[in-house]
Amino acid sequence: MKHYAKWDFTCNQVNYSPIHWLAYWNDVESINYILSLIPADKEHIIKMMMPNIRNITPLDVAGKH
Repeated sequence: MKHYAKWDFTCNQVNYSPIHWLAYWNDVESINYILSLIPADKEHIIKMMMPNIRNITPLDVAGKH
């Protein structure tokens, strides 16, 4: 099963989500689009901010790039 359209998919090797990668590339427009799709409840926000294997969240990635 492919996971190309799932915002909460994570790559097994590095545990990066699409939001990690979009933050890395500073793709604000795509990040805003994905955020508009995610329900604003605690469960989804926590899932969106899950750290990668180096304990880095998408917000950390955005701050570095």
